[in-house]
Amino acid sequence: MTITLSPELERIVSEQLAFGNFSTPVAVVGAGLNLLQSQTEVRAEVLAGLEQVKAGKVAPFNPSATLARIRAQRQSEG
Repeated sequence: MTITLSPELERIVSEQLAFGNFSTPVAVVGAGLNLLQSQTEVRAEVLAGLEQVKAGKVAPFNPSATLARIRAQRQSEG
């Protein structure tokens, strides 16, 4: 597969290489595609959560109770 990048995208790739963040242009593009995949997965999870809210399948958020539960779990694990 051959991909032609716009001048702006080429500049971004060149900057990432110059900063030493990546060793090859393929690595830069790969990282971008991995981020895109992660974003797609997060979006799907958010949409699923919103559907659960609409269906009434969630309880109201109680930050104090949640914090207490987390602290209790940490104490029992430690």
